[in-house]
Amino acid sequence: MSQHNPYAPPTSVVMNSDQLPFVMDPADRKKLDVVIKDAGQFWIAIVLCILCSAIGSIIIPFWYLARLIQWNGLAKKYPALTVNGAPEGSIHS
Repeated sequence: MSQHNPYAPPTSVVMNSDQLPFVMDPADRKKLDVVIKDAGQFWIAIVLCILCSAIGSIIIPFWYLARLIQWNGLAKKYPALTVNGAPEGSIHS
């Protein structure tokens, strides 16, 4: 069975091995680190907000919408972020 990723970008950027690792602005790197951290905690945040507080159910969609907008901005500025099969640790500050 093929390993098809339904969340993969529709087009991928072809990169040479000399383009990785790439260097980012320190401010962009901080944004990227926060977006990655929040993405990893998405389901935990959803469950805790629903179980602990109804106000969390109102805040969480806007919080993750802001993170999605940040990710899209970073992905446009650094197309290498959307490359399938990028080597582990290829993002350096």
